[in-house]
Amino acid sequence: MKSSTLRRANLSREKMQVLENLASYKRQQISHSALSANKESQSQQIKERELDVLWNNFKQHAGQDKSPTVYLITGFIAGIIVMTIITIVLHLSVNSINTPSDITDKVPNTKVEDTAITFIPADKEDSNSQKVANSTSGQETYTVQSGDTLENIIIRFYGSYSKDRELAIKNINHMKNPNALSIGQKLIIPLN
Repeated sequence: MKSSTLRRANLSREKMQVLENLASYKRQQISHSALSANKESQSQQIKERELDVLWNNFKQHAGQDKSPTVYLITGFIAGIIVMTIITIVLHLSVNSINTPSDITDKVPNTKVEDTAITFIPADKEDSNSQKVANSTSGQETYTVQSGDTLENIIIRFYGSYSKDRELAIKNINHMKNPNALSIGQKLIIPLN
C-alpha cells in the first residue's frame, strides 16, 4: 500500500502486517475445513449413537420415578388434615375460655336503657362559647365548628347515631337541610 493511504487510514505498517496475516490465516482455515468436514460427519454419527443410547436409558429410569403430582397431592391432603386439627384445637380452647357461666359472672345485671353515655370532647376554646348547659330544660346549646356534621354532633352528644335523634334536633332547631350547617351556628340539643 502507498504511504499516503496508510497515513489517511491512520494505520501503521505493523497494523497492516497483522491484517495481512489474519487474511492468510482465514484462507488456510477454509482449506482445512474441507478436509475436516469428512471427519466431522463421522464424529457426528458417533455422537448421535451415544445420544440414542442415553435417551433409551433415560426412558427406562423415568418410568421408575414417582411423578411430582403424587407429591403434590400427598402434600395437599396432609395440609388439609393439619389445618383441620388446628381448627378443632382452637375452637375447643376458645369455647373452654368463654363458657356461659364465666360470661354471666363478669357482666353486671344492668339494662342498656338505664345507662346513658354522653361523649363531649375537650374544649379548645372557652367553654361558654362552646356549650351552655340548660339543666332545667334538659337541653344543651352547641356552637357548630369547622368540620362538624349533624351526624358527628349526634354521636358526640348521644354516643351513637339514630334517625330519631336527627329528626328531634332538626325539629327543635327548625332546620330544613341538616347538611347546611354554618360555622358559629348555635344548635339546641335535646338530652331526653
